[in-house]
Amino acid sequence: MGSFGPKYGLNDDKSGTSMAAPYVTGVIAKIWSQCPACSHVEDESCLHSTADFDGLDGNYPNCYGSGLPQAEDAYKCVVNTRC
Repeated sequence: MGSFGPKYGLNDDKSGTSMAAPYVTGVIAKIWSQCPACSHVEDESCLHSTADFDGLDGNYPNCYGSGLPQAEDAYKCVVNTRC
């Protein structure tokens, strides 16, 4: 995730689990709001299968976890496969 900038009194980049968790939680919340019958296994599968690794430095595989979540693609995946 990028910098919050001076608007929030922060000039450094924020990254890692602390920044990823709210984003991933929001993606899952969107999916569940439209498809409450979906299981967490289906949601996780779509989240992983649609994650983007393009542009990420392959020399640091442990730095990017499961890739960058693609909210719209994950949502479409769940809707098209389950709901």
